[in-house]
Amino acid sequence: MGKYNSSEYRVKPLMRHLEKNPQDIKKLIDFLTCGFDDLGDPIEYRYADIENGKTEKGLKPTKSHLLGLVNYLSGKGAEKYSVSDDNRMKLLNADTVTRELAKSEIRKNYESLPSRAWYIFEGYTYPDIFIEGDDYIIICEGKWTEPDITTETTYLKNAYGEYRNQMIRHIQGALNYNENKKVYAFYIVDENCSYIDSLTLNSFADHIENETITLGYNEKIEVLSSYCGCLFWQKIEGALGIKFLSKEEIDASRSMHHNNPTV
Repeated sequence: MGKYNSSEYRVKPLMRHLEKNPQDIKKLIDFLTCGFDDLGDPIEYRYADIENGKTEKGLKPTKSHLLGLVNYLSGKGAEKYSVSDDNRMKLLNADTVTRELAKSEIRKNYESLPSRAWYIFEGYTYPDIFIEGDDYIIICEGKWTEPDITTETTYLKNAYGEYRNQMIRHIQGALNYNENKKVYAFYIVDENCSYIDSLTLNSFADHIENETITLGYNEKIEVLSSYCGCLFWQKIEGALGIKFLSKEEIDASRSMHHNNPTV
């Protein structure tokens, strides 16, 4: 995550604040233009906070996406990827028997899908913020110093003209997790980041169309209707009264601990 870890220095202090002040979730989402309904109290908060035993929520990919990946990757060539499993190599090298076996394994094991297996070419996705209520799910991807949003995975590479948007992964996973709950998804980024234009609702619609593994018509509508745009850390800091450490303060703190390791 780098020197200025957004999960550590932005997401964690925000989520600790929201857990203590759940009424501020309403303030947070009022900045967005998603037409939020009245939200009840959260029943679960998930984010990375090792000190308090918190971990990010894992959301599994849809069955249709995993099956689509198997079909797409069959014949792409094992030499493009660092693979050692024999079955995976056969599938990538267009062995039709292995391809059909992979799809059979996905269908058979999907309800209790393991995090890793030779026939799984995209694992669980872990949004930075996951807040669940009785009838809603809020998911958020927090960026701070990252140069751009994430648009590829291990087996779908931009260098090969392939595309897999991280936020679309999150939304698909959340809708798949509970189809009866309304999903609200957004980014929180620095107001000076260079990719704000790619976070608009219109741009997100383009991202959906760019997906290498095509979404079904109804799924496209559900994913797009779940996306709410982006917020800025600076605006949240002022509105909620949270003090996020600056880069200079982080550097100073590290220097102090380096010079005084017992502090």
